[in-house]
Amino acid sequence: MKSSKRFILSDSSLNKYGFRILTEGADLEQFKKNPIMLFMHTRSFKDSKDQVLPLGNWDDIEVKDGTISAVPVFDDNDEFAMKIADKVESGIFRMASAGVEPLSFTDNPKLILPGQKLATVDKWKMYEASIVDIGANDNALALYSNGNLINLNTGGISAFIPQLKKEKKMDLTALISSLELAKDTNPDEVLQMAVTKLVALNTENVSLKAKINDLEKKQNEERITRLLDTAVAQGKIITNQKDFYAKLAANDFETTQKLIESIPAYKTVKEQLDEKGKKSNDKLFSLSWDELDKGDKLAELKSGYPEVYMEKFKEKFGKEPE
Repeated sequence: MKSSKRFILSDSSLNKYGFRILTEGADLEQFKKNPIMLFMHTRSFKDSKDQVLPLGNWDDIEVKDGTISAVPVFDDNDEFAMKIADKVESGIFRMASAGVEPLSFTDNPKLILPGQKLATVDKWKMYEASIVDIGANDNALALYSNGNLINLNTGGISAFIPQLKKEKKMDLTALISSLELAKDTNPDEVLQMAVTKLVALNTENVSLKAKINDLEKKQNEERITRLLDTAVAQGKIITNQKDFYAKLAANDFETTQKLIESIPAYKTVKEQLDEKGKKSNDKLFSLSWDELDKGDKLAELKSGYPEVYMEKFKEKFGKEPE
């Protein structure tokens, strides 16, 4: 007996378990080959008088406007099936339930509905469809795994359908305060103001870094110039060598400074002779009166350094020479 009623077997609405099954992800190939119709997803495995056999099958399977629907055809030779058929025709049974096996899941935010707690089933296979008394949503639902029915009322669903990750709400209190905005400012406006402020700060930071770099470059050039000018003045390097040492100093100032400090200052021949003479005189000055007298150096000391001669004389005789 073919019913006059068309049943929705599945749609993409949110069910009472907190997830939904996308109609566009349905694989109906196997179901269309064997569109079995059960009662309350009950399958008979034993030969007993009390077992509930299939009620019949489904005809006119249709996918339209996001729903999968079909018309039940009841087994005229099954007394129980005909009782269910009568209740369907009289409007007592108004729901069908799809027996499906999920093949893949997604947590894509675009596919999440308000109140959804579990992932969306985006690929699935239909095994059977049943007439039911109360469904999980407008079309009811039963899940299978490897052909075995999962008991959704014993916590089996939480282990089978992935939980959605909870998004943490951003606390904008501190941000609103730092931006000196009103407490009731729209979150989107707060974030936009924060981005604008961040861009401005970044631009300012880039500008300050450029100024600092220019200042450091100028200061470094000035100290290199001072170092090399002093080195030239001291006769440690000649003017033609300044460019060479400037490049060295720009790369490593401290090492170049030590190198220049280690170079002896240039001295003229006269300066070298005067220095040599000073060393000789230092030896002469260190001699006592008696040592100078014995070495016939008194006349040399008196003619060359009369002041020293007077000190030596006074030290020897206790008075200045007449």
